Formats: sequence, structure tokens, C-alpha cells
Amino acid sequence: QLIALLAREWKRAGLLATDSVLTTQMSNLGLEQFLETEGLTLDRTQVGDRYVVERMRESGANLGGEQSGHIVLCDYATTGDGLIAALQVLSLMVQSDKPASQLLR
Repeated sequence: QLIALLAREWKRAGLLATDSVLTTQMSNLGLEQFLETEGLTLDRTQVGDRYVVERMRESGANLGGEQSGHIVLCDYATTGDGLIAALQVLSLMVQSDKPASQLLR
């Protein structure tokens, strides 16, 4: 849900570097279908955030992660960072003036 939220809002704000989000093979079909409704694609890698980061570097993507919760935001860090991801989600909550329960619905 967090990756989906970030992808949607970053695309709307023009912050998403490419029209794809990188995740591992473990990401569920719901994420892929949601991204398609937003005009985005899901690019899957082997399990492990090192593979996600590697593909992100190759493709120029700036958003990716793993189902386990490692979210990689290449504009801010070169590895998954929960604190940075949390700050980005909190920022979207403040900007929209909506609680997480509404944003992640």
C-alpha cells in the first residue's frame, strides 16, 4: 500500500522518474493492477533489495522496494530506508490533510 501510494502521488506531482516501479517477485498482483490503473508498470526482480536497487540504477527508476517493507527512494538514499519512507508518507498526509486510513484506502 505504501509503495502504491508513493507511486500514485509522485506521478501526479511529476516526481516519479520513470513510468515503472521496481519490486521483487514477491509483490502481489493487487499492486500490479493498481499501478496499471495509474498508467504505471511494475518491474519485478529477484528477491532481495540489492536486486531492486541494481535494476533501479539500470532503468533510472527512483521508487522501488520489497514486500517485506524495504522501500527504496533513490532521490534520498541508495538503500531501503524506513525513516525516509515514513517521512514521505507523512508528508503526503500533511499535503492532503487526510489520515493514512483515507490515503491508503
